[in-house]
Amino acid sequence: MKLVKLSASGRLTPPVHDEIVKCIQDGGVIVAPTDTVYGLFCNALDPVAVERVCAIKGREAARAMPVAVAGVDAARLLVRDVPDAARRLMERFWPGALTIVLPAVPGLPAPVAPEGTVGVRAPGHGWLLRLLRDTALPLVATSANLSGGPQPTSLDVVAPEVLEAVCFVVDQGDLPVGKPSSVLDLSGAHPRLLREGVLSGEELSVALGAPIL
Repeated sequence: MKLVKLSASGRLTPPVHDEIVKCIQDGGVIVAPTDTVYGLFCNALDPVAVERVCAIKGREAARAMPVAVAGVDAARLLVRDVPDAARRLMERFWPGALTIVLPAVPGLPAPVAPEGTVGVRAPGHGWLLRLLRDTALPLVATSANLSGGPQPTSLDVVAPEVLEAVCFVVDQGDLPVGKPSSVLDLSGAHPRLLREGVLSGEELSVALGAPIL
């Protein structure tokens, strides 16, 4: 494990950034900050890497893990369709703390789309968005805690066994938000709020122009 620190401007030196890009492309796992909490990241299209994340967290593969994407176009590679309602929310809240669940394309690793749906989000974090663009990959983006543990807003609360199991740990100090993204399911006939996080159900309902279950 290599520990590296983001600068005050949210950057890494080019050689270190390039090492992390290669780590991800080669099937590695990293811990890094998002706009909400610290997360575990890997190539979402690599079944072996995704299973490693499950093992690190002690998480059942049957539980879906969200995927970070660089934007709407990248999300289209993972979902069968982006309906108008989803597109409106993406345009308003992305990059930001909203995960949207939509029907997945066939062939994604089981922990990414265990029930035929996938949760996608463009994070509002400059360095992470750059990583997404430079790897040219969607990345599993699950909180860097042991399954059932608290959402980590600081590396101090990330379990040592999690940190020791990854190739890079990117440190940004204490994160200011401390809440996970809100998760909205648009895969069925009616919108469902699966988790209220940074964005409230009321905010999403107003933006959507429709009631949310």
